[in-house]
Amino acid sequence: MTTVSEAMAGLAACIIVLGTIIVSAVFAKKKFYHWDRVTHKRMTSGRFKSIVLFCFRVILLLYGLLSFIMLNYSFNEALSYYTNWAYLTFLVLMLLLTIQSGFLLKRTTEKASDTPSTDTARLYFDRATFVIWEIGYPVSLLVAIVYWALLDDGPATYDSFNAHGLSAVLLTVEFIINDMTLIGTHVVFLFYFMIAYLVFAMIHKMVADEWMYDFLDASDSLAAAWYIGVAFLHLVCYFGIFGLSKLKQHITKDQYDDLKAAANPV
Repeated sequence: MTTVSEAMAGLAACIIVLGTIIVSAVFAKKKFYHWDRVTHKRMTSGRFKSIVLFCFRVILLLYGLLSFIMLNYSFNEALSYYTNWAYLTFLVLMLLLTIQSGFLLKRTTEKASDTPSTDTARLYFDRATFVIWEIGYPVSLLVAIVYWALLDDGPATYDSFNAHGLSAVLLTVEFIINDMTLIGTHVVFLFYFMIAYLVFAMIHKMVADEWMYDFLDASDSLAAAWYIGVAFLHLVCYFGIFGLSKLKQHITKDQYDDLKAAANPV
C-alpha cells in the first residue's frame, strides 16, 4: 500500500518532470535556446593559443581517465551512483572538447567559425558538445559541494577527492581559460540529466530492492522535500556558473577593447 510519504515523493517527482517538459516545450516554441551562440570558435578559443588549449585538454582527459581507473569501481558501481554519472560525463566532455580542438588544429589554413556550422553532422556535434558542457560542469560542482559540505565526515583522502572533487576543479580551470559560457534556457538539459538518474534510481530500486542514496527513499517523510531541494541545488549551481559566465564575458570584452585600443592608437 502506498504511504503518504511515497505519494508526496511521487508528486514532487511528477512536478519536476512535467515542469521540465512544459518549460522546455515553451522554450522550443519561442526559440529561446539561442543555438546561434553555439559555435566552433567558442569551444576552441580562450586565454591561450589553440595548441595550448588542445594539449591542456588532452592532459585533463588522460589524468581524469587514469584517476577513474584507479578508483577501481565495478561496472555496477560505475553506473549506480550520481557521483559516477557526473564523473563519466566529465570524461565524455573532455573527449569531445579535445576532438573539437583537434578539428581546429587539423585545419591549419582555416580559423574556427564564429557562426553555427552549415554541415548538419558538425552542427549537431557542436550542439552536443556544448550541452554536455552545460551539464558536466554544474553537476561536477554540485557533487563537490554536496559531498564536502554535507556528507563528508572524515579526513579527506586521495580517492575521495578524485571521486568527489577532481572533475569540479579541472572543469573550473577549463572554464577560466576557455571562451565557453552557459546559456540560461539550457538549464532544462541539466534537469533532463537529473531526471534520467532519478528514473534509473527507481528502476534500480525495483530490481535490487535498494536505494542508492538514502534521501531518494520515497518512504522517508522528507523525501518530497529532498527531491525539491536537490532540484533547487541544480538550479543554484547552473545559474551560479551562468552568472560567472556573464562576468567572464565582461572581463574578456574589456581586455579585447584594451588590446584593440593599444594596437590602434588615436
